[in-house]
Amino acid sequence: MKIKAIIILIFYLSFYTCISEMNKDETLTNSILESEDNVSSDSLRLFTVDDYPIKDEMFNGNYEYKKSGGVISSDKVWFKNESLNQTIVIELYTDYHRLVTFHFNNEILPQEIIRRMQLHIEGGELASNEQKYKYFDGLIKQSIEIDKSNFISTKGVFIGMDRKKAIEIYGNPDKQEFIDNYEILEWEFIGDVFYDDTIQDKKKKIAIDSFGHSVTMFFKNDRLVGQILFNDIP
Repeated sequence: MKIKAIIILIFYLSFYTCISEMNKDETLTNSILESEDNVSSDSLRLFTVDDYPIKDEMFNGNYEYKKSGGVISSDKVWFKNESLNQTIVIELYTDYHRLVTFHFNNEILPQEIIRRMQLHIEGGELASNEQKYKYFDGLIKQSIEIDKSNFISTKGVFIGMDRKKAIEIYGNPDKQEFIDNYEILEWEFIGDVFYDDTIQDKKKKIAIDSFGHSVTMFFKNDRLVGQILFNDIP
């Protein structure tokens, strides 16, 4: 009888230990989910910066000098998908850090996106806007063809997405302007690396593992035609 009682006791102890661990796991999971978009005014609203599912290995052999006319691209990787008629350009820093990512529709391409991309000419000087306009298409044609699945970001952003969806993802933009008949919305986020208690807006989202992050979206008739992601240098 004593042996039977001991076995029963061990069973119940194991059962309650298992339940306790499950509850801990559930609490941890809920905590992680809440940290991604915490709406509580008493805690930080954290989020992971957006990116594209392009692996670093895809940069190998493609991170090279490109020239179109007199315009040179030497610090960027160019990818395209002809069926989508879209291009992604990633400006890289040390250890493949994705400093700036440009994603745009080749047919509906705001010149403001071209203006914001730094390209050079022989000698290292910055190319003028006029030079970039003239030879930009030649750089697109040299882009590497990749699968269209890479053109949807990890947050589900894609060319043609409705403007309302962008607001759902990021909240109200920090800046709105109209240039060349395109609506441009911009969001600026403090990275958690530099966050401290002096930050006034407690409801503003904080970028996880970031030195600073910004998102710039370009809309035509309330549809996304291009975006720029910026991740500050660590």
